[in-house]
Amino acid sequence: MDRAFPDTIRHRLQKFEQSIDTISCHPEGPGDQGHGYASAPFHEKYMISAMLDSFDGSRSDHEVLVSEYLRITQKLEAYVTGCGPQYHDRLFEDLRYYTHAYHAAVCHAHLGQMSPDRARDISMRELIGELYRELKDDYDLSDIEGLIALLDDNLTPWAPVPESMQGDGRTPLPGRSQSSPEGKYSSVKKKTRPAPSE
Repeated sequence: MDRAFPDTIRHRLQKFEQSIDTISCHPEGPGDQGHGYASAPFHEKYMISAMLDSFDGSRSDHEVLVSEYLRITQKLEAYVTGCGPQYHDRLFEDLRYYTHAYHAAVCHAHLGQMSPDRARDISMRELIGELYRELKDDYDLSDIEGLIALLDDNLTPWAPVPESMQGDGRTPLPGRSQSSPEGKYSSVKKKTRPAPSE
C-alpha cells in the first residue's frame, strides 16, 4: 500500500472537521458563498468513507482513522440537529442544484458534447446521494429520486453504474427494486414537511 494513503485520509479528515467549523462560524444562508457551501461537510464525509472502504493498510491504522471519522461524523450530526430545519433547507437547495447539474451533464453526453464517464462525475453523483439520505426523512423527494434514477438509466448503456453505487449500504439513491420483476423504482413516502419553494 502507498504509505502516503493514510496521510491523505488524515488530511481529508482535517478538511472534514474544518468544513463543519466553517459553517458553524458562518451559519447564514448561502448568499455569496454559493452552492456547495452548506453541503461541504457531506462532500468530505462520503469522500473519506470511500477511501476507508478501499483502505488496505494495517489494521491499527484503519481503526484509528475510522475512530476519527466517526468522531467527526458525530460532530456533524450534532451540528445538524442543533441547527434545525434552516440548515436542511440550505442542503435541499444544494441537492436541487447538483441534481440539475447532473441532468445537464447527461443531456450533454447524449448530444456527444461530453463523455458518459465524465457526465456521471462520481463526486457529484455521490454527493447527491449523501444529501438525499440526509433529507429523505424530512422532505418529499420522490421527484428528485425519479429523475436521478432515470438519468442513471440513461447513462448506464455507455457508462455502467460503478460498484460503489450498487447496493453496498452506501448506495445514494434507491435503485430498482430487487423484489420487483418489472424493475420499477421504489418510491419515497411523502413527508409531512414540504420542500422549500423556488
